[in-house]
Amino acid sequence: MTEPVLNTLPEWMPPRGSCHRGCPLLDLATGLVGLGYAPVPLGEGKRPLVKWGAYHVNPPGWRELYNDWWPGVWRDAAGVGLVTGRPHSLVVVDADDAASWAWALTNLPAVRGVKTRRGGHLHFAHPPHGIIGNRSGERAVAPAPSVRFDVKGLAGLGVAPYSRHPSGIPYEPFGDWTRRVSDLPVLPAVICAAAEDRPPAPVPHAAPRRVGSDPERALACYLAKAGSLPPEGAGSDEAVFRTAVWCKANVPSLTEQAFVAAIRREQPEFAEAWIRSKWRSARGRG
Repeated sequence: MTEPVLNTLPEWMPPRGSCHRGCPLLDLATGLVGLGYAPVPLGEGKRPLVKWGAYHVNPPGWRELYNDWWPGVWRDAAGVGLVTGRPHSLVVVDADDAASWAWALTNLPAVRGVKTRRGGHLHFAHPPHGIIGNRSGERAVAPAPSVRFDVKGLAGLGVAPYSRHPSGIPYEPFGDWTRRVSDLPVLPAVICAAAEDRPPAPVPHAAPRRVGSDPERALACYLAKAGSLPPEGAGSDEAVFRTAVWCKANVPSLTEQAFVAAIRREQPEFAEAWIRSKWRSARGRG
């Protein structure tokens, strides 16, 4: 299969070197919002320049883009990150070598993404059911021999076109950049099967029938069995979200206030508003 030809760039995509508002990356982020993305500024090394935990569920608004991050943050930025996961209906499949990229173009609905030095990223809409997690390293998805994909799902971060790789080479736009994220092809089943996260099975000693009259104790038992919650940036998003999903399924009488208090006892540095966002985003998904 030949690579899709890049469409004529839509009006929102700034030509390289443009500076419509004094900052081409701010122009780029503005257009990406219009397509349904959740953009955050990236520094050298593809690291976010802002605390972005709150945007795992809710995208940044105009206040952040034009007030909080302008001019200081954007002027220091080397690119734009794209928050992935079910709340933003976005999954990114990363092919980091030529063989995997060729397989992706032949076997996956390659509509849009970016090209990298060795391969590329393809963008897909999140499946309507289930939760796609992050996969890399030993957990990378391998749908065929000699083919490996990193997958960026819940609380993951992709890279927008025109961002600068640490090597200095820009990420090139690829495919059709006129569709909204929600109109992209849904992540194919061959990737979903290996990348979907499943809520942990109920812990027998914390089952509702044994401690149903004490939902806070049930949560304490679950946390003790699952182990301590990781610190921010080390998998805390998925861990807290999974805990919320387990609570909704196994101790429905647990209150939001009790959930927040229990999580903060485990990790006092977690912000209360952030914990509440995880609780509310898990509603009805148990």
